[in-house]
Order: sequence, then structure tokens, then C-alpha cells
Amino acid sequence: MSSAEQEPAEGSPSPQTPKRPRIDVKGITYVYPPGYPTSSVHELMPHMRFIGSIVEYGHGKASPHFSESPIGFGRIAACAGFLGALGTLHACLAAYGVCIASTVSPLLLRWSYYGISMVTFHTLEFVLTAAYNPRTATAESFLLNHSSAYKIAAMAAWVEFAVEAWAFPSLKSSWVTLVVGALMVTAGQIIRTTAMATAKSNFTHQVSNQKQREHRLVTNGLYTYLRHPSYFGWFWWSVGTQVLLANPVCLVAYFAASWKFFADRIPHEEQCLERFFPDEYPAYRAKTAVGIPFIR
Repeated sequence: MSSAEQEPAEGSPSPQTPKRPRIDVKGITYVYPPGYPTSSVHELMPHMRFIGSIVEYGHGKASPHFSESPIGFGRIAACAGFLGALGTLHACLAAYGVCIASTVSPLLLRWSYYGISMVTFHTLEFVLTAAYNPRTATAESFLLNHSSAYKIAAMAAWVEFAVEAWAFPSLKSSWVTLVVGALMVTAGQIIRTTAMATAKSNFTHQVSNQKQREHRLVTNGLYTYLRHPSYFGWFWWSVGTQVLLANPVCLVAYFAASWKFFADRIPHEEQCLERFFPDEYPAYRAKTAVGIPFIR
């Protein structure tokens, strides 16, 4: 057999077989089906490279939520699924109490609205972080694992509600505390969410000890009147949950614990802000309030 008649080497493409469009993304070669338009492949290249940048695990150091770390997409999905199921359950309980039950039960409405409020709070914490600080958005942004004290406080509220509903049912039958608590929780949530959306990327869950290049002093919107509107909203939301549940013991405890938390945090944060904005912050601080009792 002459050299011109030799068969192609094993593994090499047949001369009669046209090359199929290929695209390389992060070291992975994607081969498109026969007949796929080459022009379409080139149009898709920017999108494929973007997808590749997401799935590349080495990207985790810059964006930990894209990595295999414990705070990656798996935990985010688990937290979101848990909150979604919990919210649906409490929404169904509320609908049953209002639309189906023969008599509207303040006890059932209290617990249902409390559950919905908790789900809303934790969900929006993640959503706002993901919207304005996507590189820091992880499962921790839901604040479900905020601290041991937070978990103990939540369980204490549940236990008190259950014990008093059984031993002192009349305590949970007041429509006044139900309405006042619901209004406090709703207003607190709206204020906190609005403050986070106003601050955008300037809001973080952790106090920054170093000024970032893009960090600016926010003085518009709610910040025109309150220096820390997100703290103001969270404080009264927290206290409102116990008014809503008609938990007298936890009401006092939540007020004291929340006050102590912000009484420690706000002075430290304001020291940092005065260091970041020495020409702007003292004048801004002088004309605004905190809105939490006994914290100036």
C-alpha cells in the first residue's frame, strides 16, 4: 500500500468527517452535535465562559459560595428550602385559622404570624446581602446560626409560649397584644429592610474595622433621621415578637438582651466610622438619633 493510500492513524479523525464545533471553558472542552451552526457557538462563548467561572472550584477563594466549602451552595439551598417549608406551613396555619376554623383563634394567629415573621426576617437577610454584597453572600447570611445566645433566646420564647398557652390560655387570648405585636414586627422589618436597601453595599453583618475603597457614609433616606436604622428596626422587631407571642418573661429578657447587644456594638461601630470619615461623621452624628432607649 502506498503512502497516499494509508489509513488514518488510530484515534485521528476520518478525512470524510467534518470537525464539529468545540469550545474550551476553564479547561473543559465542549463538543457540539453534528450540524450545529458555528456562528451560534461563537455567540454562546461569553455565556459559557461565565458559567465556567461559576463552576470552577478554584474560584472559591474569591467567592466562597462558589466553592465546596461548608458555606457553599449546598447549605444555601438547605437553608432556603427549610425556610420555604416553614413559611408555607405557618401560612397554611394562618389561612386555616382565618378562613376555615369555626372561630378565629388568637392563639393560632399569634404563632402563625410569628412563624411567618421569623421566616421573612431570615430570608430577607440573605436576599439583601446577595443583592448588594454578592461576594459575601453565604449560608451564614441567613443569620440562622447567628449565635448561641440567639438560639437560646428563640427556644426560650417557644417554651414560654407553649407553657403559658397550656397553663394560662387567657394570657394568649388578648387581641390588643396580638395587634400591637404584629404592628411592631411588621414596622421593624420594613425599617430594617429599607435601611439595608438604602445602604446597599455599605451594609455588612460584621462591623468593618478597615475602610473599604468603595465605602461611603450613607446619610439619605432613613439615615437622614437615624444613624443606625437597621439596628433600630431589628431592636423593635425583636421586642415585638414577644409582644406578639404575649410572652411577658421573654419580653423583658429580649428587651434587656437586645439593648445590651446594641449598647456594646454601636459605640464600637461609631468609633470606626469616626476614623473612616473624620470630617463628616461628627456633624452627622450630632444631628441624628439612634432610636433605641438610653443609647445616644
